[in-house]
Amino acid sequence: MGNKLYHIAAVTALLFISCSKIEDGCTEKGVLSEITRTVDLFHQIQAEDRIDVELIHDPSRLGQILLKGYANLLDGVRIEVNNDRLILSDANRCKWLRELDNRVLCQVYIDSLSELYSLDDASFFSSDTLPVNELYFNHNSTSDQKLLLDIGTLYFDHREAGEVRLRGNCDIFVATMYETGKLQAREMPADIVYVYHYGLNHVYVSPLNQLDCHIENTGNVYYHLDPQNGVNVSGRGSGTVERIF
Repeated sequence: MGNKLYHIAAVTALLFISCSKIEDGCTEKGVLSEITRTVDLFHQIQAEDRIDVELIHDPSRLGQILLKGYANLLDGVRIEVNNDRLILSDANRCKWLRELDNRVLCQVYIDSLSELYSLDDASFFSSDTLPVNELYFNHNSTSDQKLLLDIGTLYFDHREAGEVRLRGNCDIFVATMYETGKLQAREMPADIVYVYHYGLNHVYVSPLNQLDCHIENTGNVYYHLDPQNGVNVSGRGSGTVERIF
């Protein structure tokens, strides 16, 4: 009986020490740090979890990713390239760290880009213009997105609550809206704009030559320019298409 009690006490003490060490690791963010990682070339980016991704057009630094944040968080960032897609995710599983507003900034240097995927609570943003020929952007995140583009054709799917703000210039803009998120693209004039609206929130666009809208829900489409070839509206939704100034 005495040996059993001793064994139980020893195991309990060991578990307490182990848990204490784990808790110490969870409650220590570490100092603000920067880490540069190098990856294979890619043309698609997928961001997951609690990560902010700054897209920077700089062909001289292709394959470089600069991470900024608290040291213990940076250690938990997963970066890999799979089938031409760069995947960035916050693999930190410590509840304490994830509950606080501790986010990692990933500065990604690009030249050409074909696809973007924002998942969970990840965000994309750019401070300088990104020149892109054709881009598919799937937004499935609760965080806001802010991009400055000089683009030929943009295919955009909005499937979450985060607001998306687009600025710059575009030739052909195809936007498909779901759920409750808002699209603010009035600062990105486009020659031709197609809006397929199945969502509840509003869309703001600036068509130069043509605007085609298909409305299947309560969300409205507001346009800020008078397209030369007019406006076409179809669908069974109660949302409206309105010219505003």
